[in-house]
Amino acid sequence: MSPRPSDDRRSRLERWASLLERDPHRLIALLRPSWAAGDDIAPMAASPSAVDLAWVDPVFRVTGLAGRSRADVKAFFQLSDAELDRIAAGSRRVPLRPAWQVARASATSPIRALKN
Repeated sequence: MSPRPSDDRRSRLERWASLLERDPHRLIALLRPSWAAGDDIAPMAASPSAVDLAWVDPVFRVTGLAGRSRADVKAFFQLSDAELDRIAAGSRRVPLRPAWQVARASATSPIRALKN
């Protein structure tokens, strides 16, 4: 029996959170919000973004993360623009967040929506 899509999504988001939690005080560059950036995936600061950390994970790449574009990340993690923005986007005033905050967002907000 194959896993339900929500289980697959949950496990991928939890793995993403665990990758971020490996170095919880590392500063993670945030992306521009989808409404301001379109498909632009470039981080707003020189640090790696949460998308960069997902991309270098060999498990994600082998299991289907096709690239670093916003569309690839949304498809792989089964996220809407709003969910990806909640996890990995910032603003001009807040271009960086500690990894633990990004991990918390990736592990909770979309998963909480699945439980409802």
